[in-house]
Amino acid sequence: MPAARILATFDHITNREHPLLGKELIALGIALFGDHPWSWRVLPAIAGIATLFAFMRGMWFASLSRFATIASGILLSTGFILFIQSRIAMLDIFMVAFAILALWMVAGAARMPGQARWRLILAGLFLGLEQGCKWNAAPVLMGPGPAFLFIRL
Repeated sequence: MPAARILATFDHITNREHPLLGKELIALGIALFGDHPWSWRVLPAIAGIATLFAFMRGMWFASLSRFATIASGILLSTGFILFIQSRIAMLDIFMVAFAILALWMVAGAARMPGQARWRLILAGLFLGLEQGCKWNAAPVLMGPGPAFLFIRL
């Protein structure tokens, strides 16, 4: 939180061990709504909602099963890890949100070949944004490309 406050004032960069995007998103909440606990948590909550939506859409494209899609959405939303990460001002929820958005695009590209090009471009963009939130995302960057090729073969 202190790093996002300092970033919101454009004073200097702190906590150089993390990339800036996640801190900038929290700082955006501070800039838009003021410096109080509610404003720190607005954008993480939106990222949590986007994560649940993208996860369910990705599951639909992967399985084409209504039961699997609804069951996975219920399990994800009641498992509390997404709920906890969505209500605190940490960088992890942004990293996860962009990762799940990328996987949704890869699943959609595999299922709908006519839309594969723009979906894979968006997946690459989301993976880059994921990397811009936290360095822990680096191993995930290698997954979607080979997965897409394996599905297409």
